[in-house]
Amino acid sequence: FPLRGNVQGTLSNEGGMARSFHQKMHLSLNMPSSSATSSADSSYRISINATIFLPITESVFIDADDPLLLEYESNSPEGVSCKVSIDNEVMIQRSVSNKCNIQFVHPETIDIEQPAFASRQYIVAYQVNAILDLSFVPNKLVERELEIAVDYGTTLHIRYPSPISSETRSVDGLVPIVIQQPLLYSAYASLQNENEPNGQQQQRYILQTDAATASSFKQDNAHLPDPIIIYIAAGLDSDYWWITAVTMSSALIGGLLLIKSLDSVSIWC
Repeated sequence: FPLRGNVQGTLSNEGGMARSFHQKMHLSLNMPSSSATSSADSSYRISINATIFLPITESVFIDADDPLLLEYESNSPEGVSCKVSIDNEVMIQRSVSNKCNIQFVHPETIDIEQPAFASRQYIVAYQVNAILDLSFVPNKLVERELEIAVDYGTTLHIRYPSPISSETRSVDGLVPIVIQQPLLYSAYASLQNENEPNGQQQQRYILQTDAATASSFKQDNAHLPDPIIIYIAAGLDSDYWWITAVTMSSALIGGLLLIKSLDSVSIWC
């Protein structure tokens, strides 16, 4: 059965060079027709597996040692890195329980010390596994379409940009930084009727994309959402030499004062 989905990211305006980047994956599927006409309680378990790609430009990076934002709740003292929920009012729910697990995957070592002009673009991925247990009140299904949302987030760190030169596009000393939107690369869902033995009422859903959309990530950005653009401060390339001179002079004077102070301490001892 077809599974429709997309993912959207929202970048925080706060945080300076380290900003929260919240992402939300939406999945939509059609419930079985029997769930709308059943006179008995309908209990379903929905299992979700999805892979999300996030293109990383040379101007930002994600710390692989702390890749996910955690939210602390009373029943989760260790923190929750992702949440799964129902995103539309399709039914009256007697009980809802959920589990969500997310893993950060990066194919190479992420150098967090490199400036933007020494870095390059790469891709990271998020592997999402979630389970939803739903119970419907008999004959109360409003519509058959079920919308599921998975929320998670990461911290995007902004690298130091190249100094502003005559060839750099800038506005009042600010240079643009491009943040690419995440891409839902693949998704799979299975819906199991808990009232039926041996999985006789299990339905499987696969993300539906046309050939152009499926290959857009490799070929072009025509099908990707519009990127996020922010502006950060950068130094002037024309100030390089006098800043270097001031820095070296300050270091030399500081070193001489330190040596002099050590001599007086040694005599006193």
